[in-house]
Amino acid sequence: MRSLDKNKRKLTYALPAGVEPIKDEWGNDTLEVERKYTEFTEYSANISSAVGEEAVKAFGSLTNYSRTICVAEKNCPIAVEGALISFNNKTYEVTKVADSPNGYLIAVREVV
Repeated sequence: MRSLDKNKRKLTYALPAGVEPIKDEWGNDTLEVERKYTEFTEYSANISSAVGEEAVKAFGSLTNYSRTICVAEKNCPIAVEGALISFNNKTYEVTKVADSPNGYLIAVREVV
C-alpha cells in the first residue's frame, strides 16, 4: 500500500505512558486513575474527511469513531489504542487499529 505525500496532513500524537492514582485533599486513594501521556510529537498521515463505507467494513458498525487515518508504514508510532492525536485544533483518541502487511487503518474518535 502506498500513500502520496500530497495527501498527508500534519498531526501531533502522544502515546499512553501509564496511569496515576488520584488522591483526595487528605491524600487518600479515590480508586480513580488519571491517564498519563508522553509529550506531543509531529507526524504526517492520510486523514479521512469523515467516516465512509470502507471504514465500516473494516471496523464494523458498532465501533464509536469519527474519522480514520491511513498509514502506509509498518513502524507507525500512532498505531496504539488509547493514543491521543491532535489536528485542526481538535483532539482525537485511537479506538481501533486494523493492520495489514503493508500498513494500518486507524479509527479515531473526538475527545469532548
